[in-house]
Amino acid sequence: MWITHFMVVYLTVEAACGRAPIVVLSGRTTSGLVLAATGVAALICAAGAWWAWRRYQARHGFESSLGAAGVLLALGSLASVLAVGLPAAWLEPC
Repeated sequence: MWITHFMVVYLTVEAACGRAPIVVLSGRTTSGLVLAATGVAALICAAGAWWAWRRYQARHGFESSLGAAGVLLALGSLASVLAVGLPAAWLEPC
């Protein structure tokens, strides 16, 4: 999910602020789009972490270590999504 979020944010800002802007958006509108995409992606990542955590609690043995890896990967994705998207709350891209 995090790579999809990164590409959506990158392409949105590039379309609005590149050398030859494709879409005419103000900086605030672009920031709003980035924050909306960040919110959706963060919810999906948090839901994935919760789902992985529930599966981790239900399993034992070798599958348990895979469950722990799933939880950590989902939390890493959440951290990555927040690191890419939250600066738009304070900084305008254009």
